[in-house]
Amino acid sequence: MENGYESLGKYSVDQRHADKWLDQERMIELERLRKEKEKERKEQPVQLSLFDMELL
Repeated sequence: MENGYESLGKYSVDQRHADKWLDQERMIELERLRKEKEKERKEQPVQLSLFDMELL
């Protein structure tokens, strides 16, 4: 789920399992959830250290 269906290797075991166990609607839902989590991760604030700033 972290990398999406497209990241699975063509004809890989993981892709065959996904095709076998998940229908098209579930794949679309998982892709939507993956994009939401990615967006949330990007929107989280980043804490900087003063020691890091001295190096710049």
